[in-house]
Amino acid sequence: LSSYACKTSLSMVKKILALRCTEYSAVFAPYHDNGLFANILQVCDALLLTKAGVPVLVDWRRKGLEGHFQYGPEGFDLWSHLFEPTERCRSAAASTAIPEDGLSMP
Repeated sequence: LSSYACKTSLSMVKKILALRCTEYSAVFAPYHDNGLFANILQVCDALLLTKAGVPVLVDWRRKGLEGHFQYGPEGFDLWSHLFEPTERCRSAAASTAIPEDGLSMP
């Protein structure tokens, strides 16, 4: 358990440093094959840690092989069905392209 906590802490430190010390025009937040609220917390982290004015692009489109994130059929964009897009946070599916200088959340 302690090694897991250390790995998790180090992962979070890397994420915070990247979000605070790197220049980027968008943050890409893909889903992880966890439950819904774990993914919501990841988006909240991205919104909290991302520089002001930088959009968070959320990609919650199913691939079809998920063990836990099973909301809708393959290709279904859960984010756009649950939340209204804003200037600050919107579905990556609605964006024409992910900027090349965008930062992807691990």
